[in-house]
Amino acid sequence: IFTSPMIATRLGLVEVVKTLIDKGFFGIHDFLPSGEDGRDHRISLVGACLRNESVDNSVLRYLLSRDDFDLNAPWSQDRTHDKALHLATQSEHADPEALKMILDHPSCFVDMVDLDEDRGTPLHLLCQSRRDSEHAVVKMKILLECGANPTERDGLGDTPFYYLTARIGHSITEEGVRLATELLAVLQIAIISRRNQQQDEED
Repeated sequence: IFTSPMIATRLGLVEVVKTLIDKGFFGIHDFLPSGEDGRDHRISLVGACLRNESVDNSVLRYLLSRDDFDLNAPWSQDRTHDKALHLATQSEHADPEALKMILDHPSCFVDMVDLDEDRGTPLHLLCQSRRDSEHAVVKMKILLECGANPTERDGLGDTPFYYLTARIGHSITEEGVRLATELLAVLQIAIISRRNQQQDEED
């Protein structure tokens, strides 16, 4: 069953969410029943914003504007190593505007690692994703424009380029191959640009 704050979040009712928080009914980062799949899966309001395709970004914008918002807080009780930036990058329901809003937060670091065993950056996670999201290319460009390192290695020693080439090999649909190839082209341009910049600095 959806709780009132979850309903308000999904409907974009900012004033309702604000009132419920200010009246102390729950904390901004509390885990609340999501009502997903009929199971007791608990997520934060930020998680609800980024996992629901029908919601606009008004509640997310409000949450990010609060002084007590912590960008390092986990969005799910089950995935405590995942932060809002990682979810915004991976979720097919989170649009590019939501990702940009999070990246614009003063405490955001574009190469923030996911604290699981792989320790990948948002760019790693985007390149690993098997979801053929229409937003993937735009999100990659946003991450790179915000300074994401295209040659960064994760905890396994792998780069975003490695994951993208593997993704092309495992794609089973024509659309999947097309999307992965387009992502790879964007990434290669960023890698070349970064190398040229480094060479100019050395010269």
